[in-house]
Amino acid sequence: MSTLLLYILAFFTPLISGYITVELFEFPKTHFVYLVGSLFSVCTVLAYRRWPAVWTKSLLSIGATLFVTSNVVSTILSRYPNTALWGYYSRFNGGLIATIVFFGIFLAFRLLLNITDKEVLQRRLLYMIAAGSVPIAVLAVLQHFGHGGSWAVDTTVRAFSTFGQPNWYAAYVSMIMPLLVYLAMETKVKTLKYVFFALAIVNFFGFWYAYSLSGLLGLAAATIGLLGLNTPLIRPNLKFLLPSTIICVAFAVLNPGIFGPKVVDFITELTIAPKSAVTTAPTNQPKEIKPGSQTYQVSDSGFIRKKIWQGTIAISTSSVKNLLVGTGPETFPYVFQNYRPKELNYSSEWNYILNKPHNYYLELLAQNGIIGLALYLILVLNTILVKHRVFTPSLIGLYVTNLFGWPTISTTLLFWLFLALLEVNTTNTQAPKTNPITTKVFVAVGIFIVILISTIGAKNFAADVYAKSSIKAFEAGDPAKALQLASAAITLNTREQYYYRLRAKALLVYAVQFDNLKLQEL
Repeated sequence: MSTLLLYILAFFTPLISGYITVELFEFPKTHFVYLVGSLFSVCTVLAYRRWPAVWTKSLLSIGATLFVTSNVVSTILSRYPNTALWGYYSRFNGGLIATIVFFGIFLAFRLLLNITDKEVLQRRLLYMIAAGSVPIAVLAVLQHFGHGGSWAVDTTVRAFSTFGQPNWYAAYVSMIMPLLVYLAMETKVKTLKYVFFALAIVNFFGFWYAYSLSGLLGLAAATIGLLGLNTPLIRPNLKFLLPSTIICVAFAVLNPGIFGPKVVDFITELTIAPKSAVTTAPTNQPKEIKPGSQTYQVSDSGFIRKKIWQGTIAISTSSVKNLLVGTGPETFPYVFQNYRPKELNYSSEWNYILNKPHNYYLELLAQNGIIGLALYLILVLNTILVKHRVFTPSLIGLYVTNLFGWPTISTTLLFWLFLALLEVNTTNTQAPKTNPITTKVFVAVGIFIVILISTIGAKNFAADVYAKSSIKAFEAGDPAKALQLASAAITLNTREQYYYRLRAKALLVYAVQFDNLKLQEL
């Protein structure tokens, strides 16, 4: 049962998306992980009746535990406890509940690896992850050609598969590609070698159509790490590596997408701009957008990131408490407005409510403080220093993409699974001894947590379904029904402010219609 839940978690989590909730991608994935992940954790302990006492003997386990503890402290001291617990609406990963569920998955998986045949379990899990990447990549390719469903954005420009954003999808593939290439290189079965190299090529096709610069940097770093840690495997696999590389490079060159104009501009700046350069006074101010302008000018993304990062750093330095433990997980959107640099008001994103600093390390600094950031960086450093042949390169891909983004539910799941695999593969540990008292306490607490998270999670999910139905009713011109559905959403989840806004909007339109009806009767 435990292994089945693990395989379901690894295979289906990145695949899940839907149309019945307001947020179509992260929300259903998050609640799927809440349910299946917490069940996996408790079922593992119930099945084997052992408490994983070996965690204290590993730097990785100690580091992970301290990092989770820092999240608990930041949540307790946060001014926004609900958001710190459940995450910011539409950005659900990173709240304390999600962190606890992932930590439970880490502990249970590490326990399972220590008391079963870890080689068999590890290989089957990696095969499940590899298999799950196929439909994701195929969907990305279909989206590029306009056949991947109807979305608010044009997927033919940048595909995002089941992830909702191109950069999120690219970050996931940057972790998957080293795994696929390693499986292809290390297997002795020729058929499997062809299969895994083919999977790597298909995943690259989908990855490329995302046109994600951060994803490319992550994949490049992961590839360098993979080749550097697997030098003995390169020569025996050259006849497979070279054709695969040529196919991928040729595919990228023939499909430049949005990178094409950027490359042309870069070459132009190198060749023409220096000859016609005019000396001007340097300025930090972006080009102001004039009212009434017929042309919508998009500000330089580098400028916007720079200013967001400045404001993020200002949050952490605003008080001793913020510097040490931060403002609480996922509370950045609430706090940033007070430290938002004024230059952003002259950019094309002047009216945006920014919910992420687009740098996970600065996000940790602001939300978890310097203590939380330091603990995470120590954990990152340990995963790199162990120099595992496949998990270290995969994690390097994540760490690089985090410089320009943040982990999603799918990449966070891989992070904790790979962390457990790293620990078991690089630490000499023995199967934990049975401790009846500790086991009973742990099982009781675990069952309580599963019931609590599952119950609240189910209510939250149902509330979002009502909210989505309310939006549809409002758009269909039925504010009375929209009001009823929004009220039902609030009944199930009284903590979510977004539902109150839906109800207020529906109530306002309904009141206007009611008044107009009364006037007509008069």
